[in-house]
Amino acid sequence: MWYIVMAYDGPNTAGKRSEHYPSHKAHVRKADEYGVAVFLSGPLVGDDGLSPVGSLFVIEAGNRGDVEEFNREDPFSLYGVWCTSTISGFIRKR
Repeated sequence: MWYIVMAYDGPNTAGKRSEHYPSHKAHVRKADEYGVAVFLSGPLVGDDGLSPVGSLFVIEAGNRGDVEEFNREDPFSLYGVWCTSTISGFIRKR
């Protein structure tokens, strides 16, 4: 099944985002260890088109629990960059 993860940064977390970006990228590269495949990911940006305000993932996984664990173990989640995340099932149409 496909899932969309929308994770929103907390206020004043730009420094934390920069600090933990390398470990966040390493986490995404090892997504298969969590039983998920990241099809698409990237930062959400503010109206200026540059400032990160969160992250978006399109993930394929066998179950929601694997997506929840992958999201929970992301350094951006562990170190308080994201203040809230939503996970929704997604029907991919071609």
